[in-house]
Amino acid sequence: MNPYADSAAEDARHNEAQDALPWLANGTLCGTELDRVQAHVETCALCRADLAVLRTVHAAGPGPDLDWDPERALGRLLPQLDAPLPAQDAPDVQAVPAPPGSTSGFSPVTRRRVRRWIRQSRLPCWIGTAKW
Repeated sequence: MNPYADSAAEDARHNEAQDALPWLANGTLCGTELDRVQAHVETCALCRADLAVLRTVHAAGPGPDLDWDPERALGRLLPQLDAPLPAQDAPDVQAVPAPPGSTSGFSPVTRRRVRRWIRQSRLPCWIGTAKW
């Protein structure tokens, strides 16, 4: 919604142009829609600012190809959890079983595996401080 729109029709044109900005930024908008959106962008500071941001994002190029399938992710994670630690990374202390009445719900073996995976994956330090 354009707070500077004088009428509902102008607001509708603004919303239509906003919806088309990603295609204008990546160069795939064409025909009369291209003409309409370009004409609107010339008169609308909000759309010009949004278009500048979208062009910056587009110029950065595609991001990494992420695999969002949870089954494949779990398939990659489990072998890492079960892999033996190299001798230099072996912990100096033994894992202590959870005290009676602990609500963590994880067995000592699971906690050890998760801690080992966190250390090996070099996740941010704050994750390693979690209480398991």
